[in-house]
Amino acid sequence: MKRILLFTFLLIVMLQLSAAIEVFSEDFEDGMIPSEWSQEYVAGEVNWGIHDGGQNDHPPAAYEGNFNAWFFDNHIDGNMTKLVSPEFALTTHSKLSFWYVQDSWTSYQDYLRVYYRTSVSDDWQLLEYFAEEENEWTQVILDLPEPTSTYSIAFEGEAYWGYGVCIDNIVVEDCVFNILVWDNDNNSDYIDPNNGQYYTCENSITMALDANELDYELVSILPRELDFYDVIMIELGLYCVG
Repeated sequence: MKRILLFTFLLIVMLQLSAAIEVFSEDFEDGMIPSEWSQEYVAGEVNWGIHDGGQNDHPPAAYEGNFNAWFFDNHIDGNMTKLVSPEFALTTHSKLSFWYVQDSWTSYQDYLRVYYRTSVSDDWQLLEYFAEEENEWTQVILDLPEPTSTYSIAFEGEAYWGYGVCIDNIVVEDCVFNILVWDNDNNSDYIDPNNGQYYTCENSITMALDANELDYELVSILPRELDFYDVIMIELGLYCVG
């Protein structure tokens, strides 16, 4: 049993450490909001712009390079605007990372919301809401649900006379694995000492893959062509120690 658990643990760690594929990124280093991005007014008509840091040096500079996106209004009207990315394609395991700052001025605080939508005809879905002051560049990493080939994200600033909402270094990464699990254990099984239940040996792998939401193909006969698969996992009765 220990050998099964160790074998599965090492394989899952290997998958998690494998390099992701970057499918979309933006660092705003052209010094302007990119033309393929758009802006949607939610309340008022305040645009996102480009800045080196935030209002009055809060923060004093972009996270990296010379520019970052910046939403600022010197009123307390609660103006809100979405900065909308172009569409991109996602598969099953995707993450969004970015850096942000939203420093308050005395008691005045701006806010950031992050949204996603699966196509331009679908409604925006709230992914995360940032309501607390953050006076230094802070990285955020979020899972992106409901992957499609027409995906987009939006950063919604809400202005209440803080020093502005700043975002920089936006990256979307896709983790794509073609995994083959070869059931070659001759119907061996084992007893789980925690609950007394019997499991086939391939369960030691497939349950771990399912728990990590990783797709795989389970076969009892090994295909002739294996170049398609990134990871091949073989379960033998030899590993089934009760």
